[in-house]
Amino acid sequence: MKFLIILLLCILAASKVTLQSVFSKKENITPQNNLFFNAIMFSTISIIFFPTIIKNGITAATFMHGIIMGILSVLFQYFYIIAFNRGKMALTVIINNFSMLIPVCVSFFLFDENINVLKIIGLVLVLISFYLNVNQSENANKSNDIIWLICVMAVFTFNGLISVNQKIYSMYNKDFQIFEFIAVSYIVASILSWGMFFIISKDKKASCRPRLIFSGSMCGILLGIFQCLNTYAASVIPGTILYPLYNCGTSVMITLIGRLFLKEHLSARQKTGVVIGIVAIACMSL
Repeated sequence: MKFLIILLLCILAASKVTLQSVFSKKENITPQNNLFFNAIMFSTISIIFFPTIIKNGITAATFMHGIIMGILSVLFQYFYIIAFNRGKMALTVIINNFSMLIPVCVSFFLFDENINVLKIIGLVLVLISFYLNVNQSENANKSNDIIWLICVMAVFTFNGLISVNQKIYSMYNKDFQIFEFIAVSYIVASILSWGMFFIISKDKKASCRPRLIFSGSMCGILLGIFQCLNTYAASVIPGTILYPLYNCGTSVMITLIGRLFLKEHLSARQKTGVVIGIVAIACMSL
């Protein structure tokens, strides 16, 4: 049952990333458009989960960790869109998925979660799968783009810290409030994003097209469901299993989505990466 949760997380993440990547490629990404898209996305989640705060209230821990996650989410999503716009979707997602190393290390050293031989083998295979799922020949020019490199490293760092914050919150607060935590996080993210949007858009014409609103809202719904499920998963599944399986599974799905639906060419390297990814999932599950 626990591994079905990871599968659902992979599906939700792959759907949201695909929609976000399509948006970044089709739109003229300006700071205003980026912030407007994120503000719509965060506001959608806030509207959905805000009633839980009114009904149940919030604890001090929920409030504190929610603020931290809100700030990190604004930074993560802002740089994520720029990275998608500047580079290939697969390469951006793969490097972002390396952020699992941050919570995995925290889970091992802080919470004494065991890593056996099979899990070590699985983790190595995950890294190999990530590497092979990137077609270097197609991405050589993009990988040299200094702006993309800075953005993708920011994405790596902030996403890893988001997972660490969720892990610490769920482990040290046994009566944690999943829905209230998500509500606080994205209310904070909404306020920050709208504030930055209006400041930057002052004296400038901001684009608020219906397509932007629709894409942002859909990403918000997917992200809200994902974060609830992910916060719960962090409390019942060891981080040394959750994060490698989730990131490897998402990488495989993104590769398949690109091939089947976006008609992207699946190279021999990527096919090998998919196979190794499946083997890695089997090893990490034992």
